[in-house]
Amino acid sequence: MKSIEFEAVISGDGESFCFDVTEGIYEYLKGEPLKDDERDWNKSGFNPGLYQVYPSDIFSILTCEHKKLRIKIEFEEVEAKK
Repeated sequence: MKSIEFEAVISGDGESFCFDVTEGIYEYLKGEPLKDDERDWNKSGFNPGLYQVYPSDIFSILTCEHKKLRIKIEFEEVEAKK
């Protein structure tokens, strides 16, 4: 497992990376069901059957926008790509 930890303020500039996740994880992270009219818009362009979630989606749910945060990200490979 690898990790990185740092302090930052979410900039709100609209530019960020995204995560491609299953529909269930999408709904868990966004805190609401995936709406039918948003399905095509949120579909991953790179990984069929997955949907895009942005860090800003997660931080806004946590009400962390515009606050200085200590962020810790841990990475652990759970499935090797074939």
